[in-house]
Amino acid sequence: MQKLAIYIGGLLLVLLLLAALHANANAGPADIIVTGRDVVKVYDGDTLFINIAGVHPVFGKRIGVRISNVDTPEMRSKCKSEVARDRERAMAADARQVLINMIRPESTIVS
Repeated sequence: MQKLAIYIGGLLLVLLLLAALHANANAGPADIIVTGRDVVKVYDGDTLFINIAGVHPVFGKRIGVRISNVDTPEMRSKCKSEVARDRERAMAADARQVLINMIRPESTIVS
């Protein structure tokens, strides 16, 4: 009985994914424009999270976006020394603030 429930759950998930893909079958990358209003969180200096209007929440809600060709210090530092970790986190917080200051509601983030 438990295997049947897992099978049905998996089947429902596949059907949901297919329905979402079919609903957006005619939408291409050029059809999606994301502005500063769509940004829900800035994580660090090169990562932010966005909501994409008109796309099913499974695919378009709180999507992580990495800015290409930008590499800033990471909030989840992998430095072995505690001093170095704290320094990297502080630099990541500074980079995050710079990105926050750059994003304006009318700015085009992705098009």
